[in-house]
Amino acid sequence: MVQYELARRAASGQNSVSGHPFSGKIFFTCGGMFGSKVWNSNQPHRRTVWQCNAKYAGEAVCRTPHLTDQQVEWRSWRRLTSG
Repeated sequence: MVQYELARRAASGQNSVSGHPFSGKIFFTCGGMFGSKVWNSNQPHRRTVWQCNAKYAGEAVCRTPHLTDQQVEWRSWRRLTSG
């Protein structure tokens, strides 16, 4: 089962395991995957944001803005309830 799961993740491009339910499931218009980042990690105004993992990869910078945890959760809730 472990070998199967490793092969599945390699095929999907998911390289790491995260405890967040949205990790590896949301993609930007540029094709890059959302990744959670902690801004100001050792400051009182610490927050988690989601941004393109390929934002600074290569010559072109992904122009898609970051999203907060609240925005991602609200959009997923809205999508589920609009069904």
